[in-house]
Amino acid sequence: RIMKAQALSDDGRMAYMRGRKTLEINPGHPIIKALKEKSEDDAGDEDTKRTALIMYETALLESGFMFEEPKGFAGRLFDMVRRDLGVEADAQVEEPDVEPEPEADAQEAPKDEL
Repeated sequence: RIMKAQALSDDGRMAYMRGRKTLEINPGHPIIKALKEKSEDDAGDEDTKRTALIMYETALLESGFMFEEPKGFAGRLFDMVRRDLGVEADAQVEEPDVEPEPEADAQEAPKDEL
């Protein structure tokens, strides 16, 4: 914010002053290798595509980049967690059993007097 507020600041200077961010993917990492194998076995598999996209977006975040649709990322992440836990997509949310609080007595001292 301070750099933006400077009088002679412009987009070119901002990019230079921020520094460069680097996104690196290690092709020897076991997760990347497994993802590559799955994509070679079935290039049209939606789960593999979704996993690759989540991996990419997570790497972007970890490297300091931003992406345009954080809601989409969160939705894909929650869907992945839901599938991994075996929760059905149409599972109903159960309302908690909450007992109503007893009415406060009129003779009870106000809280600010305690």
